[in-house]
Amino acid sequence: IITGFIFGLLIYMRIYPIIYLPAFILHIISTNNMQYNKSIISWISFIPAIWFIFSVLISTILLISISYYYYGEEYLTHALLYHAAKIF
Repeated sequence: IITGFIFGLLIYMRIYPIIYLPAFILHIISTNNMQYNKSIISWISFIPAIWFIFSVLISTILLISISYYYYGEEYLTHALLYHAAKIF
């Protein structure tokens, strides 16, 4: 969970770490598949990945909300919408 919060902080600081998120999730799932017996339901191996995703989302949304509270539309324009404008 702590790693998820740190990763959320990294996403907040710069947008590009989000491309590494699928690799982290696949690693967490594959590591946990080795720990459980094959007879146990396979969805159990997804629980740590779900916690990781949850902590990333919570920390990123929390940090964006705090910045939006203090800086308003200017923050959204310069920090987030800037990246969307480059794509379109």
